[in-house]
Amino acid sequence: MGGAAHDPFDIFQSFFGGNPFGDRGGGRGRRQRRGEDVIHPLKVSLEELYSGTSKKLSLSRNALCSKCKGKGSKSGASMKCSGCQGSGMKVSIRQLGPSMIQQMQHPCNECKGTGETI
Repeated sequence: MGGAAHDPFDIFQSFFGGNPFGDRGGGRGRRQRRGEDVIHPLKVSLEELYSGTSKKLSLSRNALCSKCKGKGSKSGASMKCSGCQGSGMKVSIRQLGPSMIQQMQHPCNECKGTGETI
């Protein structure tokens, strides 16, 4: 139930879209995202907690489709998103005042940040 580990470079990723020291090869690859933790209530007595016990637990989970790998289409059937040109991110620029602008990066709303459309 602990919190997820945070990457110190995530803040640079969200502001600038990359590693603050540049991508000079080597280094780390893109992290694979984990799913959310599963929480399942299980009733045990105080005596069972103290002395120890074994209980069987049956859970179900969703599995990726072997044909589409969870993308919803055949391999090669998805196309690069025209809204973000396949990056999954869009940049919004707002003028706040004379010679002052704000640039924000956010997930593309057309492809939900995947960079692909079906």
